[in-house]
Amino acid sequence: MIGAPAPGPFADQESNAVHEADIADVAAVALLHDGHEGHAYEVNGPETLTRADQAQVIGTAIGRDVRFVELTRSQAREQWLADGMDLDLADWLLGPDDESEDHGEDTCDTGPAPTSEAITGRPARTLHQWALEHAQAFTTQT
Repeated sequence: MIGAPAPGPFADQESNAVHEADIADVAAVALLHDGHEGHAYEVNGPETLTRADQAQVIGTAIGRDVRFVELTRSQAREQWLADGMDLDLADWLLGPDDESEDHGEDTCDTGPAPTSEAITGRPARTLHQWALEHAQAFTTQT
């Protein structure tokens, strides 16, 4: 389908999407090698992207035009609840009900944490890599 919508709130909100294999790799090193006792590691992806940028990256990886369609807070909440999301989780994901709050701000002031590479010795995987590996999940089953 051309122009597949990716609906959600806060199109300009930034985050560092992390590949599940990077989490597993860091955990394996921390559990299997000495020197990690008592340490807590933050694992982030290697790039800071807005939600709208994330949709574009996924679209490029899967060969489809994926466009982010920004929902209001109330539209997102209504959609998530209709999809079966727990009310408390929906409210937590939306954050404080203050429309003046800038949801485009990343909660990580310093950008992506280099933990994955620092611990494993390999660069963290990108969202594009993740999308390529999971492209089948984005196809419509008939």
